[in-house]
Amino acid sequence: MNVGGSVLYGTILKPKPEEIAAAAMQKPKTNKPMSILEAHFKFGHTGEVDVRKIAKAYGLGLKQGSLLRCESCAIANAKQKSVPCISEGKKATKPNQRVYLDQMTMKPPASVKITIRNKNMRLIVDEYTSMSFADFNPKKNGFINKLCATLYKWKQEGREVKYVRMDNAPENFKFIQIANGQIWKLNLTEEATGAGTPQRNSVVEKKFATHTARMRAMMSNAECEDTQRTYLVNEALNCAVMLDWLVVIEIDE
Repeated sequence: MNVGGSVLYGTILKPKPEEIAAAAMQKPKTNKPMSILEAHFKFGHTGEVDVRKIAKAYGLGLKQGSLLRCESCAIANAKQKSVPCISEGKKATKPNQRVYLDQMTMKPPASVKITIRNKNMRLIVDEYTSMSFADFNPKKNGFINKLCATLYKWKQEGREVKYVRMDNAPENFKFIQIANGQIWKLNLTEEATGAGTPQRNSVVEKKFATHTARMRAMMSNAECEDTQRTYLVNEALNCAVMLDWLVVIEIDE
């Protein structure tokens, strides 16, 4: 069954994905179809296959033609490192059965004399649907209570997380300790990967690569300078994450 990713989680997210979809994909008053390039820009620089699936799912018309070279994507992808993938263990068979957790720390260019206050981006990715969810914090352990609250709400709504794949960062083990403690009682099973093995956490590593590449493409397309990019990086990354919710995914009924 093909569904928009936001359908699975739309009731628990703020802002609601359908509101983001309406803003991103609002039909022109003339009801004229969009060019594939215009849709590519509006959907956060997603690939042509996903652009067409999104347009079909939401009843949006596209003009004839193929997606030609996007200079902004070419610039962004030139800076992006590839992430090798190693698949281990039994795959998840339903949403939230296993999530992947990781963080990245952002630094401004040397030429920019300002700092990024919420410089730590925490990302979790659901293995079954590939949907990702982010927040931004000044400290690496700032995500712990936020994520506990999110997972607790999912559990109350019948979307309980069973396994958490993560690296061996101290804040991740602290998160597991608090999540399984007397307050939250989430009963999570940790799947810790060894040091220097990002490929074993490749589901979330690849999402970081996707979101940062699309963020760079959006910034490049908007002709933002380094100072502007530094001010806007959190919002641009969050926008990339939310626009990714529009991507149509295939799940077993």
